[in-house]
Amino acid sequence: MEKYLVMLKQTVVRPLPSLISSAIALVLMAPSPGWTLPGEAVDEVANWIYSNPLLPDGRRGSLRVSRSDVPGQRFTFVASKTLPTQRGLGVGETRIRSEWLEVLDYNNGVTSERLVEAIRSIYGLDLYQDYRNAELIYEYVNPTGPTGQHQRRGQLWQGDRFGYWLEITERDGEEPVLGKLALILLDDISTVKTDLQDLAPPAPSLDDDPEPGDEEDLYYESSDDDPEPGDEEDLYYESSE
Repeated sequence: MEKYLVMLKQTVVRPLPSLISSAIALVLMAPSPGWTLPGEAVDEVANWIYSNPLLPDGRRGSLRVSRSDVPGQRFTFVASKTLPTQRGLGVGETRIRSEWLEVLDYNNGVTSERLVEAIRSIYGLDLYQDYRNAELIYEYVNPTGPTGQHQRRGQLWQGDRFGYWLEITERDGEEPVLGKLALILLDDISTVKTDLQDLAPPAPSLDDDPEPGDEEDLYYESSDDDPEPGDEEDLYYESSE
């Protein structure tokens, strides 16, 4: 069970690795400008993304921006008219329902602490504290890959202002290389929880460990293949602008 604790939000933030890409380092180290949040108008959020020096460059009006300075490293920021667990265009939606960031780093690995630090840099201390004080709603471990050799470990938290979905992907039991942290509206937490329950069972507790000889599989297998370093395919649900 101790292995699951790497995901917990109470972990003390460690110093940043020195060998991270400039795009990721910029977000984690620079002071935060003004910000926009889920629930605000699409045009407002798109303009904020375009003019925000902390985020990768993108075309005006884009709700998704990404930057990769070196092979095996990528930072992506997405604002969506749909939920991060759902596909779709959000036709007719005039407001943003969720925002999330993804960090891919085969060189240094990705931890929950790095994702949380990015949230503090982009959104400020108030939202960072809201996340720190949030209540854990759901937790899961989901094997992925052809033989289930990779693991997605996720948690869903409910704060006073927003919900937070954190997911870390491990490859072959090694250091996590891909992470995602999403902000969702409070009204959407129950829907996201249901989506996650359909995709992955809850993480087992120590009391739930099977007896020796119990061959029951605790998880279902996923057919998703994780990308090799340099492969730009996202492991997460894609957001259409």
